[in-house]
Amino acid sequence: MYKIDWDKYLSNERFRKSTRKTGDGYAQSDFRSDFESDLGRVIFSSAVRRMHDKTQVIPLTSGDYVHTRLTHSMEVMSIAYSLGANYCRSEEFIELYGDESYKLEQKIEAILKTAAFVHDIGNPPFGHFGETIIQNYFKSFFKEKGHIISSKEKIDFEEFDGNAQGLRILTRLQYLEDLYGLNLTYATLAAYLKYPNIGKSNKKYIGNKKHGIYSSEKDIFEEIVNKCNLSNGNKIKRHPLSFLVEAADSICYLTMDMEDGMSMGWYGFEDIKSFLSKEIVSSKDIKRSSLVKYYENGEFSLSKFLSLSDKKKSEKAKMVDLRIKTISYFVKLAGKNFINNLKEIDNGSYSKELIDDDPFRLSEAFKKFAQDKIFPRKEIEQEELIGNAVLTGLLDKLIGYMFNGDKKYRKKCKCVLSKTTLNVAYHQNVKSGEDLYFMSDAEYLDLDPESLSSYYKLRAVVDTVAGMTDKYALSLYRQLSGQSL
Repeated sequence: MYKIDWDKYLSNERFRKSTRKTGDGYAQSDFRSDFESDLGRVIFSSAVRRMHDKTQVIPLTSGDYVHTRLTHSMEVMSIAYSLGANYCRSEEFIELYGDESYKLEQKIEAILKTAAFVHDIGNPPFGHFGETIIQNYFKSFFKEKGHIISSKEKIDFEEFDGNAQGLRILTRLQYLEDLYGLNLTYATLAAYLKYPNIGKSNKKYIGNKKHGIYSSEKDIFEEIVNKCNLSNGNKIKRHPLSFLVEAADSICYLTMDMEDGMSMGWYGFEDIKSFLSKEIVSSKDIKRSSLVKYYENGEFSLSKFLSLSDKKKSEKAKMVDLRIKTISYFVKLAGKNFINNLKEIDNGSYSKELIDDDPFRLSEAFKKFAQDKIFPRKEIEQEELIGNAVLTGLLDKLIGYMFNGDKKYRKKCKCVLSKTTLNVAYHQNVKSGEDLYFMSDAEYLDLDPESLSSYYKLRAVVDTVAGMTDKYALSLYRQLSGQSL
């Protein structure tokens, strides 16, 4: 096992020094570590509460058995913890790090739990399609309006991404009169950063596949990079733990989206089994000799491949068995690839998803199933079209108010925009020289959004819309368009 210098990646510092009282010297002490404290901060945040009504795959469902962003994130946290525990409790790790192994285990597991729990905290209403809606809206908007903001600032809107929005939520929008948000440790934020990329997206390195940092968080990003040693020459590399968070996310959505679809009655267990078997066997990248041991009576056996139970069971029980065995397969695969590629991860040259680096390409089979059997469903596509009308309509209305030539309309916009997002935009843009800023009710009533730059007007609108739950966005759109009172 490659010995990575974890100390350089696990900074427990924060932007603002914590006032927590720790240790034995206080009557009321907090015995949690800084990283354990991070989890408490996010669990009690309003942004996490909103995740219960945000789409995972199936928007605006009335059923109570399919996943929301919140239930998905809880499962991702569980898998991320397992990945960390498997790595830190292995004999090789304990032998390699000796007396420090237990302390490292505590830190790594705590960081993984928090980073995994908030990995989707920035997703807008209506799932990942919501991201596409916002991106397309602003591509058209800037074609029409021209250069009202800089080219670099445009990227924040034309390449809107839930990961970048999530960093803004964690570090700005959980606002308590300063611009530090939840004031999480640098290590937790670094592990959260799936795409540590402030420029345009490119496919050359896995961490640059998307635009993951807004220009409004440039100062915060630079501090994270510095404190957690993410600089790699003139490039920025991922934090090693972000690979495990990504793997946990992929494991959960690949397995649980499939289970949700079966719960909706879209297909049966045998349909799943048949599809996956054909995809694995037909893959040109798999050597036929490596599959021979998984054949029965001349045919490839998924049951043998994943060690599925051959007992007579209900459809639901079979699906649960498949889920358990699949998660086990992916967890072992991700852990193995993480350990085998630690040197490349450490130097920033590894550029694959841990569960995609697989000779049997099982993750590809699961992705193909979702593309063919889940995403094209009429129910999903109809709700996504509703989402397009809602988000486009809200952006039209709110941006129209913010840029209106009539002061009365600009001021009325405040009854719809989140007070927090306006407060943060005003603090960053107008009161940036002040560490602490509290806008009184009188100031807020008198505030004219015209005092904000064009960038921060748009920022306040997008922060508000992206933070909405699916149902609230739909309700507000109906009200603003005159469809309901």
